[in-house]
Amino acid sequence: MMEPRLPRLLALSGFHFTQVSETIEYHGARHAYYINHTKAEQEMHDDLMPFYRHIRSVLEPQLEEVLATKESTSLLS
Repeated sequence: MMEPRLPRLLALSGFHFTQVSETIEYHGARHAYYINHTKAEQEMHDDLMPFYRHIRSVLEPQLEEVLATKESTSLLS
């Protein structure tokens, strides 16, 4: 959920969101948006890629841990 101007600002960096809801009132006007992860990586400005890769390298082990926990939990069920 974002205010309408934020996706326009993010588009300047190559992030193109698709609005998927009508306007709702929640601390001001808000819309729900969607962004395709693969497309976002491809369209991201080159100067943001080092920052993105750093964030991904930090978060990836956490994601792997969550997925492993879910897998082991589902095996126990």
